[in-house]
Amino acid sequence: MESKLDIFLKKTAIRYFYIIICIFTLNTIYYLYEGVEVLNIMVAIIAAIHLFIFFIPYRLDYKSIKPLIPVYLAAITVLIYPIEIIFWQNGQITAFLWYLVVPIGGLVFLSIKTIIKFSIYVLLLICSVFFIANIVPNTVTLANNQTVFLNVCTIIFFIILMLFFLYSMNKRNTIAFIEMKENDLNNKKDPVAKPATDTEKFRDLYNKILHYFEKEKPYCDPDFTILKLTIAIDSNVAYVAKAIKINRNVNFNVFINTYRIRMVKEMLDRDWHNKYTMKYIYLSSGFKHQSTFNKAFKEIEGITPSEYIKHRATWSKDSNAVVESVQQFR
Repeated sequence: MESKLDIFLKKTAIRYFYIIICIFTLNTIYYLYEGVEVLNIMVAIIAAIHLFIFFIPYRLDYKSIKPLIPVYLAAITVLIYPIEIIFWQNGQITAFLWYLVVPIGGLVFLSIKTIIKFSIYVLLLICSVFFIANIVPNTVTLANNQTVFLNVCTIIFFIILMLFFLYSMNKRNTIAFIEMKENDLNNKKDPVAKPATDTEKFRDLYNKILHYFEKEKPYCDPDFTILKLTIAIDSNVAYVAKAIKINRNVNFNVFINTYRIRMVKEMLDRDWHNKYTMKYIYLSSGFKHQSTFNKAFKEIEGITPSEYIKHRATWSKDSNAVVESVQQFR
């Protein structure tokens, strides 16, 4: 059964197709009316392709749709590439707004790491337009009134898509937060042991979380959330929260702060506090504020950071004294 978040993301994909088909259809009608045959054919092909694949989100669940999203984003950037060249040859830069839509829209569905890769890919495409436009002959010349109209329309369409994506991201975060709270509530109300198959499933998911934390160290990012984790490991908020709860009996915030505190302790054990400020240490470990850091350290270690440093100094002296005694005895 799909989670509420997966259902919402599937609906978001469908709504996106409604919007983008309308945009390309309106462009096709305009180019047909103005008699700009080359652009008319290009945009009509793109609109037709979107109509053809429009029914994919309807027939598949979100887990099946998600792997296709990067493929679609790569394909759409290639499809609009000739249009970008034509607009640049006519001295227009507003068409590059379409390329900005790709990484921003992808944030709704994909991980930050994937979006960074797409951003680099899009940047390379934009740079290549400047080079290719000087090689390819200019086959389309747009009149001044046409460029003004197209620039205005492009900006309007860009704003519409941005508002849609921003709304979708905000709604997605809200649903993910509600799912996490509901999961915590269910865990408190129903502590009965789950079947072995569920236990194994959540154990495997937990191991996946541990592997991701050890390899990528996402806890160093102060803005890292459970939603970003679910996207990174291709799961959902409810499952991730439950996997952590079952295997560690803590919520996500305590779980991630445990890693951050461990990193702080490693720095203190290396005497970093004698070289750097405590602020630098807790910021490097993923904490935003000193109050949050102090509270988390106290909850996890049972003592404050300053007490830990003091005790560590005492332990170090005692250890040195023992070593000296042994050497004297010898």
